[in-house]
Amino acid sequence: MLAFKYFDNISQAEYNKYLNSYNGECFIKTESIKYYAQDCISLHQIVTLFNKLIFDKFKLNINKYPTLSLLRFSIF
Repeated sequence: MLAFKYFDNISQAEYNKYLNSYNGECFIKTESIKYYAQDCISLHQIVTLFNKLIFDKFKLNINKYPTLSLLRFSIF
């Protein structure tokens, strides 16, 4: 468990409430899973938007180019 000293701008009561919300689970694991899930969702949205922008502007499918350098050379 992370000690109270590792938290900034949080009262002891808030810290205790935070700990109790995990019901004995390892909250580092739980928080890491949440973080990585959101990270994957964000990355997917960025790549999808990038693919759409490149296709709309240059009619190229980014999946056919394994690197950004190759995609750049194909555009120019």
